[in-house]
Amino acid sequence: MPEWIWSDANFSMCLSNDIDSFFSATLLKKIKNWNISHFYDFSSIYKSNQQPKGEKLIGVDIALEGNAYCFDNHVTLLNAGDTPNPNSCNINNILNITRDNYFQKYCMGTNMLILSLFSVFDLKSLSDDQKIFLWCVDVSYKGHYSNYENDRNAHSTYIEILQLEPIADVFDRYSPDDFRQFIKEYLLFENIKVNEAGRLTTGIRLDLVQKLFPELELSLPEEKFIKTHSFKLGKANLPQNKKLFKGENKRLFSSP
Repeated sequence: MPEWIWSDANFSMCLSNDIDSFFSATLLKKIKNWNISHFYDFSSIYKSNQQPKGEKLIGVDIALEGNAYCFDNHVTLLNAGDTPNPNSCNINNILNITRDNYFQKYCMGTNMLILSLFSVFDLKSLSDDQKIFLWCVDVSYKGHYSNYENDRNAHSTYIEILQLEPIADVFDRYSPDDFRQFIKEYLLFENIKVNEAGRLTTGIRLDLVQKLFPELELSLPEEKFIKTHSFKLGKANLPQNKKLFKGENKRLFSSP
């Protein structure tokens, strides 16, 4: 892991548009006392009109490229030999997961990575509903119930690597339908957006999440966010018989 994650410096955070980013940022707020100063919806960046940028800006659940600081869970390497962002706290980068070994990827939420790295909760003391919520973020539960043995094995491997066994016991007591129902009840599939007034808004039932975790501060920043940058979204068909490298595109800001 990059050394900066252990720093006590006054960093600030860039939030993205889903519950994984927001809950992960909430955990980092509790651990590090970092505040959200920016918002990124993958087409534009917005800056708070009140919260100053810290010494470094940390992308939360955003696969930033170059040398930007971030926590994320995406597969960002195209082929063996591709160069990862050295300041990305990302298990898939550390384990050199690429298109070639894609099905060995870490496929859980960024929140699980942060829970593993830092002592946020006593995982053994969490209720079933709290555990189910953590697994529902970024649908991290799905690998356990997959029809494919490779997916199940990868899921078990990363539970062991991250030492998440204390919260994996819920898989013995609940079905995939229970997790899906939880997602529907809490509206965890909803996005975070900037409205016309420049305020962050979401349909996620943060009020219910707050009741689950009363020790956390689970409310979106109330200040206005102002657009500072816009980006072009691009797609590409990647040929199977040719090695491609991210460094060939100097304008790449983040990976999907």
